[in-house]
Amino acid sequence: MKICILTNYFFPYVGGTLLVVHHLAEKFHQWGHQVSVLVHANDCSVQKDFPVSIAYHVQPIDTFGDTFSTITDEHLRYQKILEQNISQEMQRRGFDLIHAHSPYPFGSFAGQWGKKHHVPVVITCHGADMQQVVETDCELYFDLDKNIVAKTNHALKQGDIVTVPSRHLMESAICAGCPPEKIRLIPNGVDLKSFEEQTDYASDKTPGQHKKFILAMGRFFGTLKGFDLLLDAFSKVAKINSDIDLVIAGFPAKEHRCVRDKDEQAVKYRLLDFVLRHQLGQRVRFEPFMFGKQKIALFKNCLFFVCPSLLEGFGMVALEAMAAGKPVIAFNVGGIRDIVQPGVNGILVKPYDTGKLAEAMLNLMDNPHMQDKMSKAGKRIASHYDWSDIAQKHISVYNELLNHI
Repeated sequence: MKICILTNYFFPYVGGTLLVVHHLAEKFHQWGHQVSVLVHANDCSVQKDFPVSIAYHVQPIDTFGDTFSTITDEHLRYQKILEQNISQEMQRRGFDLIHAHSPYPFGSFAGQWGKKHHVPVVITCHGADMQQVVETDCELYFDLDKNIVAKTNHALKQGDIVTVPSRHLMESAICAGCPPEKIRLIPNGVDLKSFEEQTDYASDKTPGQHKKFILAMGRFFGTLKGFDLLLDAFSKVAKINSDIDLVIAGFPAKEHRCVRDKDEQAVKYRLLDFVLRHQLGQRVRFEPFMFGKQKIALFKNCLFFVCPSLLEGFGMVALEAMAAGKPVIAFNVGGIRDIVQPGVNGILVKPYDTGKLAEAMLNLMDNPHMQDKMSKAGKRIASHYDWSDIAQKHISVYNELLNHI
């Protein structure tokens, strides 16, 4: 099968959507399919010194700027150039199927192109793209241009099948006008095999590396990832318990930084300011976004994982923590509710309530029996999300479409 995957970002940029694209493309390639990832060549510039091994084909396509910007005349001019370049690439390679990993801009274009050339199109909504559309009045996030909302809604109607990783996003897609019969719920996955090895996290950069630590991980993306709320909660914890530290991983490493990271740097500086003002410098450590063994080591050696996100389409980092056998504390939002079962493999807290978040952390720290119970339950739940099984679900969707041509 010749599969075209369209995505807004690729390495060295980091994020959940990128990792989903990578794992799916990797599995498809291993199974003998011809995979081409056509990527929006944004201001990060696609580099060849990827932090992971890439065996499938990656093709950068000329950019038109920020994906979620207001549509201007210049935006539309560059978008037309982008679409022309994608069209040429798709015609040249003769793909059997197109999989766009966002409704806009690629899903919108792919739906039109697929109808014209009789090529089936799958569109995946990952989180921010759909929640932006449904929650445009949310102060936390962007006020979307009405034209982008319209194009997103139109794309959902044009795609042959729309996949979503959580029930929350299924509801969001339906609210945005996607016909329910087109939607397939396929969760994101985790590489279970990579978590089977025991790995130690030891670094002279680690705060109190001989002490226990709580882990949080994710992009430093505005207020949405909730790291400021986590720090506020941890400042309460630190006053009561001096035996545990906090590690927050996710800041772009120097060798993989790009222009877009300036926003994430601003977030980091704001968080650092909080740490200094509350005299937490010996208790909190910021680490770069990690891959492979380093990342797994962080998960395996933390006491438990905290996901303070306020907007989460699925929550892959929470699933990875579960695969490592770690309890998860999270705000009760979005797709997190599909994988974190309160009292079973984690604790869900009302969003913004840093007092309750601190209380949950203290309770879990003081209850080894609960940690052990949640650890075992988390690993059991994560065992149903291996990337091989998830990728096969996507192949089944592809075959469903191809068999109806």
